[in-house]
Amino acid sequence: MLKKSNYNIEVETLSNGNKLIFNTITSLFSIMDVPSQNIYENIEKININTVENDEDKRNISLMKKAGYIIDKNINELDCLNLMAKAQRFSNKTLSLTIATTMDCNMACPYCYENRVEKYMTEEIQEAVYKFSENYIKMNNCKNLGVTWYGGEPLMNKDAIYNLSEKFIKLCEELEISYAAGIVTNGALLDRETGERLKEYKVSFAQITIDGMPEFHNKRRILRDGRDSFDIIVNNIESCKDLFNISVRINVDKENLSSLDELTNFFYNEKKWVNSPSFYLAPVRDDNDDYDVTKTTCFYGNEFSSIDMENLKKKSQYDRNSIKYAAYPRVRGNFCGGDSLSGFVVGPDGYLYKCWNEADHIDKNIGSVTNGLSFNGEHTKWLLIEPQDKCLECKFYPICRGGCPLKYFDKNDAECLHTIHNLTEKLKFAYEDYIASKEKVAEAV
Repeated sequence: MLKKSNYNIEVETLSNGNKLIFNTITSLFSIMDVPSQNIYENIEKININTVENDEDKRNISLMKKAGYIIDKNINELDCLNLMAKAQRFSNKTLSLTIATTMDCNMACPYCYENRVEKYMTEEIQEAVYKFSENYIKMNNCKNLGVTWYGGEPLMNKDAIYNLSEKFIKLCEELEISYAAGIVTNGALLDRETGERLKEYKVSFAQITIDGMPEFHNKRRILRDGRDSFDIIVNNIESCKDLFNISVRINVDKENLSSLDELTNFFYNEKKWVNSPSFYLAPVRDDNDDYDVTKTTCFYGNEFSSIDMENLKKKSQYDRNSIKYAAYPRVRGNFCGGDSLSGFVVGPDGYLYKCWNEADHIDKNIGSVTNGLSFNGEHTKWLLIEPQDKCLECKFYPICRGGCPLKYFDKNDAECLHTIHNLTEKLKFAYEDYIASKEKVAEAV
């Protein structure tokens, strides 16, 4: 016997009676015709062993493969929670976010970090390496993933180069995989630096641009007084062939008017289509020293509508942007923070669970010199459970209750902004699909 999945989203009923349906576990999006809908709506009454019509058999098989209907004895929530536990407590991959320094060459007003002139010493670097080596061997890890972070990590390039060399050699000796990326403001990412990073297997970089020069240079402020827009753009241009670059645009009401011009600049003037790619992120009021209120920041549906409009503009240049935005994948867990083998390493060797808490000593879960401590700060991340309202939500497979840190701060789950406009994105994906079919028909 079969039943409907609890994670089907019926997006829209079309004028011809067909229905658009999306499943948040399989991430499959389909047009369900009227005969299939009749089967779908009555699936619990149908004995599939007695179905004789070949077309009906085919439709049942397709709906089952897509996850729209499932065996009646399957508890999807139990399966999702088992997946979460398996991923949370997996030792397959050691994932390290390493802050080489908390110092920064910028002074962005909305930054949540506390800039301090603290750099990872050679002694701490050696301890980081030893901690990693011991963890990998003790847990028989098959992968090591590293994200270079800060502050501005490129203010301590030697630490990146030194540790990268050690990590790569270790992974080669143990015959395990190694992958690395970097989160940088881009001001120090010249061609020479980019080539060194590529040599040390850095495969992606996240860089922030906050609008055209008149906006960006007021927000991404270099401490030496220079404007940063042209420097960063030139560095991206010089390194875009070395690794994948993702440009983050932090958006609030102060720079919103610059988005259209920035999009045109990326696509038309710079010809940046696939790499570099770019995405929007809402500025958050996480920094108590930054004078932002609800009149400045965008929240929930407010930001989602901006994100949706931006997707429509991007799709004119790159149709693949629709695919990436409209079909989110099921998550095992939310992030490295609620994973047993995910750690943030501060420049002084303390270990943390969240990027936002790097160098907040009271939030440490041990250190690379003294080992892990399963203190209250550590265990709360590993034992976090989703709220009942999240478990009842159709978006739970792709959201997993949202950011744990937000939950700890507010004692309440916060929906991802990508959830608010998912049905709109799916409708837009369908419209694009129909338009492409019509173009093909016209060409023929």
